[in-house]
Amino acid sequence: MLAPSSRFHFGTVLSLIDLVEHSERGTGALICEAGGSQLATVLLEEGRICWAVAAGMQRRLTDLLLESSEADLDRRQLEQIYLECKGKNVPLGEELVRRGVVPPGGLHDALAEHTSEALVRVGEHSEVSYDWLEHRAPGYSPRFTFETLDIAIRVGRKVFPEAARRGTEILEGVSLPGIAFLAKGGSQHAFPVASSQPETLPTESELSVRGPSFVELRDRIARLGGEPPDLAYWRANDGSQFAIAVHGDLTVAHFLTRPTDLGLLVKARMKT
Repeated sequence: MLAPSSRFHFGTVLSLIDLVEHSERGTGALICEAGGSQLATVLLEEGRICWAVAAGMQRRLTDLLLESSEADLDRRQLEQIYLECKGKNVPLGEELVRRGVVPPGGLHDALAEHTSEALVRVGEHSEVSYDWLEHRAPGYSPRFTFETLDIAIRVGRKVFPEAARRGTEILEGVSLPGIAFLAKGGSQHAFPVASSQPETLPTESELSVRGPSFVELRDRIARLGGEPPDLAYWRANDGSQFAIAVHGDLTVAHFLTRPTDLGLLVKARMKT
């Protein structure tokens, strides 16, 4: 049973993501503790998330791998392969892909599902401490590791499914790169719940935790006119451009790359 949104702590998971994004492309394990006990472990490979595990999870990674298998793989066979991988010091999932037992997409989805569920568990706690354990574990292929934004949005979909659905609809309606952030009243945090065209989003880090900055900008503009703007445009000193659209408790950042993008966004907004 996943945490209800009412007891999910935005700041806890965003703080964890911030630590990952400032790990200086480190490889190792981020140990999460709460109440004096180990709560979760997040494995990183050169600053990207490999996978995570947390106490109290209902499904093990092996359960997800069995569900993803295209072969007649049973738990006994999987345990045998696991022991072989442990002896050779190679990642289990990638070995299953190499043997053709699990398709690449199945492994990717299993790792993402397990990791996002683990971070939901972390978000159940308001007070979490972290310790970094650097090591050189078996190297993970980059195609089976994750950007922080990807995992954060998967967490958002689990905890705030309705907000994620609305954010996805808004982003798909304008066909521009963007991120939808959920900002609850009275909270200083904004959690990413949907994105569009992630491959064309700005490559700078910290997109996952920039939600509060967008919300703050929205509120600063609102103080000039008395209420949050439906649409606000911003051009940074480096030439990058984005627009902020407010849809109730969602603040959507659209990243503009072509001269015609702002006009398209204005037309789409006028139709709503």
